[in-house]
Amino acid sequence: MWDELDALGLEPETVEGGADVAVPWSDLAHVTASLRCAARVYVRVARADVRDAQELRRLLASLPWALWPLPQAVTVRWAVRKATSARAGWLAHETERILALRPSGDHAPLTLLMRVTGPEVEVSVDAAGRPMHQRGWRTEQGEAPLRETVAAAMLHAVGYDGTQALWDPMCGSGTLAIEAATWRQLAQWRPWDVDAWTLPPRFVPYEMPQFVRGRIVAGDLDPEVLAVAQRNAERAGVATAIDFRPAEVASQLRDGFRPSCVVVNPPWGKRLGGRNEARRLLQRLSAVLLRDAAGARVAVLSPEPQAVRELPITDGKSRQVDCGGASLYLISGTIAARAPGRTR
Repeated sequence: MWDELDALGLEPETVEGGADVAVPWSDLAHVTASLRCAARVYVRVARADVRDAQELRRLLASLPWALWPLPQAVTVRWAVRKATSARAGWLAHETERILALRPSGDHAPLTLLMRVTGPEVEVSVDAAGRPMHQRGWRTEQGEAPLRETVAAAMLHAVGYDGTQALWDPMCGSGTLAIEAATWRQLAQWRPWDVDAWTLPPRFVPYEMPQFVRGRIVAGDLDPEVLAVAQRNAERAGVATAIDFRPAEVASQLRDGFRPSCVVVNPPWGKRLGGRNEARRLLQRLSAVLLRDAAGARVAVLSPEPQAVRELPITDGKSRQVDCGGASLYLISGTIAARAPGRTR
């Protein structure tokens, strides 16, 4: 996400749970739609010390309600620090009571984040209105589907820019390949209602430059799962950009296709049957990578950081990522020209 913010010309400051950045009001919708790795974007709209119901009502009344058409509902998420459970419970109860008195309409729901730190309450609004990994095209999915935001992080890890040849040998329901095919498009969800922002005429929310898309190959051994991936790609409007191949990993590139980038989300956990089976799978994958993708950049998800030792990569890096509540490791590097030597 930090690379994306840098590319947008912004200067992010690392804070607990994410990044803090100043964005011109007129550019907020564009920035929100441009971020592919962010889980949510919250916009601070009010902050005050709250000690009683009157101060809470005053805080909530100060929100810029005129910017948003009447929502169907207003939901609240809470982040509480340095406050007792009694205070948190009172704030939640009073906030629900106050918001229930506001008129409702037929526009999209509004989500608020209220951060409580001692006496201070800070109110932010969810700029996208829903989790940003929900691009809108995945109505079918396999077991333990990969979040689109994690897929975007994997593409960043291999330096993908939308033009290189890319291979996903275990594509499942197609998340990585579809995310790659839409890499230079803005996210498919619409942040709030753009009309509500009264943006200046120069602002065009979804205008993007044309680019040459590289060939994307996505394979899977299970034909039923691959059919789901193809239907998801059709809903995303990128079915013709992806070459889906129903074959085992070792047979997917027999036509001589040479990828510049490889992204792999292998089965893990209960789907695979334990650590030993996971290790054997990585060893089989390593042999194919050495044969068919030497020199390419690779990113692999694994439940264990030690998996980096099972992969034939140089300059290997491993970092922890949150995959919908499961803690995994994103391992990236360059596929070696030959198997690295082993030391005891």
